[in-house]
Amino acid sequence: LRLTRVEAGLQFGLLDLSAVKLNGKPTSFLLKRRQQAITLVANDTIVARAFDATFSRGAVGYAGDGVVIEDVRVQPVEELFYTDDFMKPAGEMGEWEALSGKWAINSLDNPVLSSNAFSMLGTAVGAPALCAAGSWFWDNYAYAASVQGTGEGAIGIAFCVQDPGNYYAVRWEPMRETGSRGKRQLLRVRDGKRTVLAESFGGFLPSQWYRLDATVGEGSARVRIDGNPVLAAADPGLSHGRAGLYTESPATTFFDDVEVHGLKGFADDFSAP
Repeated sequence: LRLTRVEAGLQFGLLDLSAVKLNGKPTSFLLKRRQQAITLVANDTIVARAFDATFSRGAVGYAGDGVVIEDVRVQPVEELFYTDDFMKPAGEMGEWEALSGKWAINSLDNPVLSSNAFSMLGTAVGAPALCAAGSWFWDNYAYAASVQGTGEGAIGIAFCVQDPGNYYAVRWEPMRETGSRGKRQLLRVRDGKRTVLAESFGGFLPSQWYRLDATVGEGSARVRIDGNPVLAAADPGLSHGRAGLYTESPATTFFDDVEVHGLKGFADDFSAP
């Protein structure tokens, strides 16, 4: 398996993908082109990146030699910008899809009397509650949301959301009177199994609003709280997916002022061989 450029009938190798093994099993491939950047994703995991500016436009196609290619589709993308202040009538979720737990829009009878008259409410029921908005192909974005918890469970945001069992999340525990400082964690959830990718100490105070934001793109994520960096991790599954809200609290968690916007640029920490 190779990534090549064909120019004037000649093949020029861009990447050797011999490490990607098909093994006779169905494999889902996603090939992304973002200006000069070309990214290959296999089974929701980034396996290779290359940069080539030779062609800027043209048709798409496919061919196979000894393989069966099915379900081919092309997804055009535009510059990403999405906001939601949840100013909706009670009972309307808008673009948000409840994937687990209970979710509802909260709207006060007299909105002029409150600075947070509209918000999204999330409640965990035996398992973390998750809801998501956006499109499956969202990638390379900065995502922020305001969050307020009661102190009865962890709260956070999610990103690269594929489905209820596959996503990444910022999980933030409360600071407790028992002396527990609480933790901030960056989680990967794959097929329902959680893995901690990064962790730091420092819990949230109940009934206080915080601004959580995550910068996600091409295999890395950086997390800030109220503008302060708290977590960072690299993982090949950080490729694409919807933005989400997350809570483990059986009491109501409040969310407000969601903003997602696309990122352009290039970053490399030179950690890869």
